[in-house]
Amino acid sequence: MSKLFPVSVLALGAMCAVSANATTVQGGHLYIQDLSAPVQITFMSSRAAHDNYLYFGVIDAQGRLIGGEFEALFNVKGSPNDIGSLGSCLGCVTNGGTYSFTAPSNAVEVVFFWSDPLVGSYYSTAYKENRSDITGNKWDLITYNGGNTATVGFEDGGGEKKFSGWTTDWDWNDVVISVTNVGSTPSPVPEPETWAMLLAGLGMIGTVIRRRSKNQ
Repeated sequence: MSKLFPVSVLALGAMCAVSANATTVQGGHLYIQDLSAPVQITFMSSRAAHDNYLYFGVIDAQGRLIGGEFEALFNVKGSPNDIGSLGSCLGCVTNGGTYSFTAPSNAVEVVFFWSDPLVGSYYSTAYKENRSDITGNKWDLITYNGGNTATVGFEDGGGEKKFSGWTTDWDWNDVVISVTNVGSTPSPVPEPETWAMLLAGLGMIGTVIRRRSKNQ
């Protein structure tokens, strides 16, 4: 289903805009733009001081998780930017590791599940919106950089529920990844009428070419 590519990337700030057209949204969506092209997820950085685990999945138009479960992607160890082992982890490579996959034909969005054993578990807002059993704040911050790329930062908030004196800093840099082939809005799907017009146009072009060939 997928290929793993170790790559080298420049160290970037946690959530910096890379173009003048960049838009940042707390709790946005990562709609797949081209189902015939791969989606690429790259680990960029981590500032969490404890182990945490990142999983990914894809959901359909009804918000259902395709395949029924999230797949392990990265295990970020206690020291910043240190990726460790996570069993069948797909992206357990060095910092800057990239995981690439092609989504199934019924996929609409890429979603994430981030598990922090110290303070709790967090889901992409897009996934939570379709689940009555998951509530809470929006722990993901998405910057749409243009060109169908996005930067996603996760916040390990919620620790104040378990630890006295814990304050959430809301910097969304505890785990930062980049994702390609995604956008803030669904990719437009041509209506049947559009396809009919396209085929009719191609037919007319073919007729004109044939007539010109006969005349010559």
